[in-house]
Amino acid sequence: MGRKNSNKKLDNTTKKRADDSFDYKRIKIVSDVVEELRIKESIIESSINGLAIGDLEGNLTYVNNAALELFGGYESREVLGQSAVIFAWSEDEALEALNEVREKGTWVGDIMGKKKDGSSIFVNLSGNVVKNEAGEPICIMCSFIDITERKLIENELRIKDNAIASSLNGIGIADLEGRITYVNDAALTMWGADDPSEVLGRSPLEFAENEEEAERIFAEFIEKEGWSGEVSGRRKDGSPITILITASLV
Repeated sequence: MGRKNSNKKLDNTTKKRADDSFDYKRIKIVSDVVEELRIKESIIESSINGLAIGDLEGNLTYVNNAALELFGGYESREVLGQSAVIFAWSEDEALEALNEVREKGTWVGDIMGKKKDGSSIFVNLSGNVVKNEAGEPICIMCSFIDITERKLIENELRIKDNAIASSLNGIGIADLEGRITYVNDAALTMWGADDPSEVLGRSPLEFAENEEEAERIFAEFIEKEGWSGEVSGRRKDGSPITILITASLV
């Protein structure tokens, strides 16, 4: 009888140790998961890129500090639960991008956004559907990068390009070897050419009436990084032309 009680106590002790060990492992796993989630949240929160998470309807459930600052200093409470179109300049454009994310799983492109004060901002938006382990969509995650300055520079360059292309004065660009890399329509008309391919890659010296004079002018231009004066040349059909050239080294 005593031996049975002893064995029973031993079994209970062993079982308790096993239970304690199981509880410890379970707590350790939960602790590791929580720590991993905390690390991931810290990474997202401290990202220099704007990040936002929303449900499948596009309602915001999380926005990091970078995104809040990007769109003009919102507070989290002002945007959470709101539709993501709150950040969009055009609601139709935003909904179109949202629908494509839902249908195709991803969307990347440049879009005009709207700050808290109503001013515009250009952002590069990358959105994708997040799925669970079963492959089921659970939310939408978006990242934002401010490209306003780049867009302004691109627009400024586009205006300058249009101004050069449409100028009534002939304008040409050549590399440091003297090969023509660009001519506008006015320059083509002046030389009697029909297409840029007729002059691109050639030296301007080929169009001069006096090659020695042209070489002297070119040498002076390289030395002084600029030159201005009249030059005699010949058009495509061989007819003479006198042009006033102003050249500078860029």
